[in-house]
Amino acid sequence: MVLLIILLILGLGLSFITFLPFNLLTEWWIYPIMILLGITYAACMLGLIMLLVRFLGLFMDKTKKQIKPNPFFYHIMISMVDIAMVFGNVKVLKTNFRKLPKEKYMFIFNHTSNWDGMMFINHFKSKKICFVEKIESFSSPVLGDIVYKSGFIPLDRSNKASAIDTIQRSVNKLTNENTCLGIAPEGTRSKDGTLLPFNQGAFTIAILAKKPIVLFGLKHVNDIKKNAPFKRTKVNLDVLEVLYPEFYKNKTEQEICSYCENIYKKYLNQ
Repeated sequence: MVLLIILLILGLGLSFITFLPFNLLTEWWIYPIMILLGITYAACMLGLIMLLVRFLGLFMDKTKKQIKPNPFFYHIMISMVDIAMVFGNVKVLKTNFRKLPKEKYMFIFNHTSNWDGMMFINHFKSKKICFVEKIESFSSPVLGDIVYKSGFIPLDRSNKASAIDTIQRSVNKLTNENTCLGIAPEGTRSKDGTLLPFNQGAFTIAILAKKPIVLFGLKHVNDIKKNAPFKRTKVNLDVLEVLYPEFYKNKTEQEICSYCENIYKKYLNQ
């Protein structure tokens, strides 16, 4: 939101300077035009920032691990999400957040939309957040550059050695850094909202890190793309349950996985 406000102020300032030599400021009709021009300037500056990110991305070696988030790219990511939430006309309705642990935790969520991650980035502004992302996300222009430099962890399920490394890096994030870690156990988006089978790897991370697992539920996120920008979308972000190490320490990954999957099926009435 800060970046958006700064860009709008700069855009309006440039618009004022543009019209200043024409001595038209006494005319009422000039001000709507100035506002539209200011918004156009702000959009152009935002585009320049994206070009800068893409230019810097040309020199990134994504085969190297980005252990800690780069502050510049991390704040760009938060700002981009803020702007998307405004223009997406999204209102997030949160429930049961009093259940959230005060300590670091791993969280999981049902995955139905490209907007899902934004709901959490928007919520975790005051905390550090990291996602385990499919490796394809890192190859896209601009977005891939941002998630890489923000310290997100790539997951390549087709490569066993890479998957093991992902688990190790994720455990390290939870144990040695002030970061909450998010992962979608389904592994990919469900296009029709039907819950896909959960993968056990997410729960291996929590067991090894000995951290709480927060089960977040999402509803109506997929409506944003058909409603935005003119119709407001109310998204439900619900804390369904918190599983502490004392609960799952004697359970296998499969048992935890099945337990969580059943909670989501009940939440989604499936």
